[in-house]
Amino acid sequence: TDWPDEVWWEIKDSNGAIMIQTSCTSTAGSGPKPSNDGEDGAPYDRTLWFPEGTYTVDMYDSFGDGWHAWQ
Repeated sequence: TDWPDEVWWEIKDSNGAIMIQTSCTSTAGSGPKPSNDGEDGAPYDRTLWFPEGTYTVDMYDSFGDGWHAWQ
């Protein structure tokens, strides 16, 4: 079983500014948690438009057992 409430992600521009950040509703684990309340991290089904440039997607698992748990 996957645990979508344990995952969250953020997209940063080339200056490190957070363009969008999702939230993590799980209280399990000691892994990183987002600093604000965005939309749920998974599943996420939106079209995002950013100005042309370089972006980084950082993905996290608050429980620490990987994006797809034991799989």
